[in-house]
Amino acid sequence: MKKLLLLFSLLMFGFLTKAQTVVYQDDFNDEDISDWTLYDEDGDGVNWTVTQIQDENDNPLGTPVLRSFSWNQAPLTPDNYAVSPAIDLSNASGTITLEWVVTAADASWTDENYTVYVTDAGNTVADVNSATINFNELVSDNGPGGLDNPYTKTLDISSLAGSSSVYVAFRHHNVTDQFTIEIDDVSVTADNLSTDEFAQVSFEFFVNDNDQLNLSANKGFKKINIFDLSGKQVMSQELSSNNENVSIQKLANGLYLAKVQIGEEMKTFKFVK
Repeated sequence: MKKLLLLFSLLMFGFLTKAQTVVYQDDFNDEDISDWTLYDEDGDGVNWTVTQIQDENDNPLGTPVLRSFSWNQAPLTPDNYAVSPAIDLSNASGTITLEWVVTAADASWTDENYTVYVTDAGNTVADVNSATINFNELVSDNGPGGLDNPYTKTLDISSLAGSSSVYVAFRHHNVTDQFTIEIDDVSVTADNLSTDEFAQVSFEFFVNDNDQLNLSANKGFKKINIFDLSGKQVMSQELSSNNENVSIQKLANGLYLAKVQIGEEMKTFKFVK
């Protein structure tokens, strides 16, 4: 009965679920940013890098991230740009969303300033700075910071639909003597807004009595991200098959929002533990 009720709920709010096509994605797990263009405009020789953060025992913490320093053995005043490879939006339509995860590793030093630019003018510093789509904040604007508190941010870039070469740039600047900023899970998705596509995916889920989130689809799952109602990411896990059992035992009871990648599409749904 419990499973039937949850599947009934799926049918009821399936029409509210967004079907999205992943146009571009880089989670930096391959530790390769050779396709990104880096600019060290302050000339201190310290630029964006890909880093696998480790604890004091050299055990990995999370997955590799894109990192820039404002302190490294001494105070730094960075002006560092990381510009993505060209992203093709020539066939994208509907709502197009840029998404990324941001944090500052040391929770005591989170006033890291950064700007995100999105442009189809080109990938030079001048092109990036002329972008009409941009977003600026301090990492501390999101809350406590630290490796335990990554935040997912989004930016609507729908106005660039039809452009064949779109660039996303992350600039770390106007800050000194903090520590580091980390960027992860950069993606661009296009909303299809089609209930028919939702049905074609044959996607089902339910929570069983053992606090397992059961997922099944006619295509292989690649990843799941889970958020609480405040928008904070509370869980992220790589997936690899058509049928997955994701443990949610560590989550508190309540309502959650989940985003799963199925093939090249993203699905968003709610579940209750």
